[in-house]
Order: sequence, then C-alpha cells, then structure tokens
Amino acid sequence: MPGKLSRTLSQTKAVLLLWAALEVTQRLASMGGARSNSASRFYGRSK
Repeated sequence: MPGKLSRTLSQTKAVLLLWAALEVTQRLASMGGARSNSASRFYGRSK
C-alpha cells in the first residue's frame, strides 16, 4: 500500500508541475501577444 501511495503522489506532483508549466507558458504568451501569435502562425505553415 505505501508503495502505491508514493507512486500516486509522484504522479500528482508530475501533473501539478505540468499544469504549472502550461500556466506559465500561457501567461508568457498573453504577455508576448502579437509576437507569439506570429511565431505560432509561422510554425503552423512550416508543418
């Protein structure tokens, strides 16, 4: 049981870290505004 619990805790930590990273990325993107939009448009064309 303890092993399963620790695994669940580590998975929760990973999800929280991922969510935090997404949050920061979105915050930066909204701050960057038009610059990040043009960059994403450019990458979309190159695919």
